[in-house]
Amino acid sequence: MLVYDQNGRITVFNEALKGMIKTNQRILVGKPLKRVIFNAQLLEYLMNPGETMDKIVDLDGVGVIVSKVPTDQGNAVLANFRRLKEAIDENDRIKREYISKGLYAKYTLDDIIGNSLSIKKVKILPANSESRI
Repeated sequence: MLVYDQNGRITVFNEALKGMIKTNQRILVGKPLKRVIFNAQLLEYLMNPGETMDKIVDLDGVGVIVSKVPTDQGNAVLANFRRLKEAIDENDRIKREYISKGLYAKYTLDDIIGNSLSIKKVKILPANSESRI
């Protein structure tokens, strides 16, 4: 977890994140992000207040999902870092749990019968590439 102010000064930086970014700096609170985060893609994402979607970044060969939200007061941002593999494993576990409860789609878009242009467009959408569960 990382918390930083609107000027990019770190206010909270936990040990787990130190391991992810592989820093040996002991004291990070009070330092500017630019002096701690050297991944240009990650730094740009963190410092861009307009970018609110989660982002997947590569930190030394490890995929990491980064999400950020402004604090209630709006004077700081909280960023959460999660290893991509852990997120995928959790998603798979939740999916299996739903399936075991019978909560899954019975049909796919391929089951729709029709030849209109609209139906054909919907059937070729990238989201349709996932097979039945």
